[in-house]
Formats: sequence, structure tokens, C-alpha cells
Amino acid sequence: VNGGILLLNGVAQNESGTTLSGIVLKGGSFGAVGRSSDIGEVIAQSLSWSNGATMLFDINSETEFDKIILSGALAKDTSDVEGFYNFEFTITNGDVAGKEFALITFDSTDFTTEDFSASFSNMGDSWSATFDVRDNTVYATIIPEPSTYAAILGVIMLFAAYMRKRK
Repeated sequence: VNGGILLLNGVAQNESGTTLSGIVLKGGSFGAVGRSSDIGEVIAQSLSWSNGATMLFDINSETEFDKIILSGALAKDTSDVEGFYNFEFTITNGDVAGKEFALITFDSTDFTTEDFSASFSNMGDSWSATFDVRDNTVYATIIPEPSTYAAILGVIMLFAAYMRKRK
């Protein structure tokens, strides 16, 4: 993928049905897409990722989210200069705060926790993510920014004041 958006679901194959030996993500965006919903799963041998490209992940709930399963390596593009590898999340249910999602499983990787960044297509700047690379998996934990917690607390306090005044 050099540009545009590539969305797959199932086993990555060419037109003759042969499983691709690997996916090379140089630019644009790549992600899974579901057949009957927006949640999907991509299965491939390996993936080489350039830091100019973006991984797309949809998250519907704690158990419904996109996944990429690799039987081989998740590798950095060796021609990259320093930079972050971006995940772009689309969250359809706000009840994912503090939850951990196993996004990509692999056999080996040269990625570390500090290599990743996150953006959110539908949540603005009020969310962030932390990443962990362990047990041959890239995990993301979705976190509301402190201002989001302050807004929620403010609404609760207003409701409490209203209820107290009603009595």
C-alpha cells in the first residue's frame, strides 16, 4: 500500500487465492473491515509498516474490535527515519475507557511501546491511548483525557445540586 486506503477481511490473498507472503504498508491507511458490520479480522504472514502510514481500527465494545493476526513478523520499514507509527481509532461506544485491546498478534517484532501514537476519527482530542508490546501482541488501552473526566464530574455535580434543590 503506497497511498489511499486498503481494507481487508479474512486471509490476505491474491486473485488466484494464494496467501500473500506479506503486506507492505508504505503510505496511506490499512485496516480490517467486517462483512456484516464494521468489525473485521485480517490474517496474513507478515506486515512491514512505514511510519508515514496509518493503521485503522474500529472498536465497538470490549469484545468487538478489529484485529490483525500475523503468523510471521510485524516489522518496521528499515528505510524509515525516526517517527511514530499511528493508529487511528473509530470508537462507536464510549464504554471502552480503561479497557485493553489486543490489536495485532505476531511471531516477532522490532517495535517497542514507545513507537506508537494514536488519533481518533470521531472523538476529537478528548481521548488518548497507551500502548504495550508483550506476549507477541500490540495492546492499546483507550483513555479519556482529564478534561473529559472533569466534564463528566461537572455533569454529576450539577445533577446532584438539582436533586438536592428539588428536596
